[in-house]
Amino acid sequence: MDVLRWVSPDTAFDELSYSMDHTVLRRFLEFPSDTRTVLVVRHAKAGSRKNYDGDDRERPLEEKGLRQASALVPQLSAFGADTLFSADRVRCIETVQPLADSLDVDIALEPSLAEEEYTADPALAHKRIADVIESGKVPVLCSQGGVIPNLLQWWSEQSGFDLPEGSTRKASTWVLSFLRGRLVAAEYLDTPLASDHT
Repeated sequence: MDVLRWVSPDTAFDELSYSMDHTVLRRFLEFPSDTRTVLVVRHAKAGSRKNYDGDDRERPLEEKGLRQASALVPQLSAFGADTLFSADRVRCIETVQPLADSLDVDIALEPSLAEEEYTADPALAHKRIADVIESGKVPVLCSQGGVIPNLLQWWSEQSGFDLPEGSTRKASTWVLSFLRGRLVAAEYLDTPLASDHT
């Protein structure tokens, strides 16, 4: 019969059976326990910009994108997501709407997460996002492919932290850990429907 017990890391290390579990515990103990988690999500699949007839800011998710958005709910919830910020683009808002519905929270629109606004004034976006990190919550930032790599690179350079391998596929997530505003860990999670090519 399985039993759930809370034990110290030393005791846990002695009782673990698999080397992979030892590796996971060692990695966990490398970082302080009071880091802040930030979840950076690229919007889900929304078709092609050139094929959309209308204001690109209003381009919605396609059917596959809606499935990706729903699949993100348990993934983001597992990290304790409780506050949602989105670029003011329909496809970004729709990507985090299922999570907002699940949490019964509003989505705060953050124009600086959109490509045009970020490109026009990256420093403003960096300041705004730094304020979000220090809010004490676990924010989800939903943005675009033209923002996320630049934002990650800026964090990397500011913190002296080398990012692991990872891309920015649609509906993918970067799980970032900060300590006093400094990036100390990062993990890339591919789209939860990774087997269905984007």
